[in-house]
Amino acid sequence: MSYIYYTSGERDDDTNEYVTPAKWKGEPANLSKLLNAEPKPEMKGKPVPLPREFDDDYYEEKRDKYIRQSREYWDWDRMRIYADKVYFAYKLLSRAFIANFELKEVSFPDWAMDGSSKNVDIDKSIENLNRAEIELVRQFYKYRERSIIAQFNKHSALRKVQACGAEAWMMFHGLRGDVPVKSSLLFNERLKSLNLDVIEDALIAYRGCIVLSRQLNLYVKPRIIDSQHGLNEIYSNLDSLEVYDKLMKKIGCITSTDIADIKSRVEPKLRIEAKSNSSINKVMNFYDRMDSILKLSYDIRRVTNRVKDNYESSSGGIFLLFPYFQDGDDLFVLAKEYLEYLDKMIKIDYPSKLIMYDINNVYKELSSVMKQATPWYNRTHEVDDLIDDWKPDTDQ
Repeated sequence: MSYIYYTSGERDDDTNEYVTPAKWKGEPANLSKLLNAEPKPEMKGKPVPLPREFDDDYYEEKRDKYIRQSREYWDWDRMRIYADKVYFAYKLLSRAFIANFELKEVSFPDWAMDGSSKNVDIDKSIENLNRAEIELVRQFYKYRERSIIAQFNKHSALRKVQACGAEAWMMFHGLRGDVPVKSSLLFNERLKSLNLDVIEDALIAYRGCIVLSRQLNLYVKPRIIDSQHGLNEIYSNLDSLEVYDKLMKKIGCITSTDIADIKSRVEPKLRIEAKSNSSINKVMNFYDRMDSILKLSYDIRRVTNRVKDNYESSSGGIFLLFPYFQDGDDLFVLAKEYLEYLDKMIKIDYPSKLIMYDINNVYKELSSVMKQATPWYNRTHEVDDLIDDWKPDTDQ
């Protein structure tokens, strides 16, 4: 089961530092500084001929079939502007992407690697793309609501522009740490040193699959592209995970499909080993529970904040009781049981620092949440006791 919770961000697998990105709306991307780094591989010096989907002549030919006063004329003109902004944003973002992640082998299109547009402000280019998307949506909603996707589907050139626009935004979110590019690259590199036929290495690979799959579920699957760009219209038919995977292939990195394949390869042998190896069994059980424990931590923190806010806004009277049930279980009681379980797990001292880090991190997270929640849980249960002891006045 996958859950949508936690703030966006990405953890550095080596330093264990968790970086939460700035929000898109109202804050600058601050990506221009990345262009100061010399990207690898070297950008090609000569301009490459524009493909049809980015050639103004293509759009002007389509546009000029209609009179200037017609809706279709401006449909194609807005498409022209959108394609132009996608072109420049993609070129700049791919260059920044290569520099930031120090990529050596990439398969970005030749037109994106031709070395032109070096002095263009990347932040300005991103703003221009965002504005062009908004204006395109407004054009298609100006007189009556129409589907931009239907227009894309009629023309292969437009579908290619849409795909490049989505990939540009995925690079943007990757540069900001909104999606786990760095984690994917680290796992990809770590896999090269692992022998999946060796149980200890297979467990490290399994751990990587679980952690990275969880990050993809949290940060990529919630349709990060169409939910934040183009007023939910331009990219609404695209699967963000597919866009992410295509970008990962371009940089020679592991994809969600690769992760699933590795997990399906190592998990059966680990399950068999766990039957006779208590340490492996404990670690496998932990990763089976990890997502549920973190989801539980999120739920309890959310309910605690609601109770606290309600108490502070009601002049000292608690009207919102803490108990929070799911499938018949009191989650606070369940969390206490998990804390007892984790207290034992942090003492197993498994040889892998990565695995022990995960265990300790989950334990710290749940401990912090329960420390904050316990006073409010106890206080609301005192109110419950008063209600249970109260009897109506029957003397009247």
